[in-house]
Amino acid sequence: MIEERLNQCEESKQDSVILLKEKKSVYRLINSNNDRISIYEIDGCVYDAGSRETRCDYLLNTGDKLFFIELKGINVRKGLNQILTSIRKLKQYFNYDSINARIVTTRGQKPKRLNTFKEYRDLVKLIGTRGVVLKNSPFEEKIN
Repeated sequence: MIEERLNQCEESKQDSVILLKEKKSVYRLINSNNDRISIYEIDGCVYDAGSRETRCDYLLNTGDKLFFIELKGINVRKGLNQILTSIRKLKQYFNYDSINARIVTTRGQKPKRLNTFKEYRDLVKLIGTRGVVLKNSPFEEKIN
């Protein structure tokens, strides 16, 4: 069922900038080589908007890297949980070399000690510290 929904919810782009927005939270992926990127709307497509299932907002697949994206207001702990749950449920459907987690908040400061959150420690065990990024909006990163 999930695999079918992923196929239905996939949008491919080769744009130099891929922009994801939700309310005031903005994530920009700079794709200077115009590589093909698959974008999956997890919240609202793979999982229906009314679903009580915990999930992140988006998943980007660059072919060798997966980027799980959560666009958040201020609740970092909830965002960590959404990303962690989504990775555990969805990674099996893809081939990848690395998994990355991106939490983009609209306001507030990054907690001084992320490692006090069990969700953060679990996420680091799963994908490593380099894969986890928490930034205020707008957040921009280059993939090539």
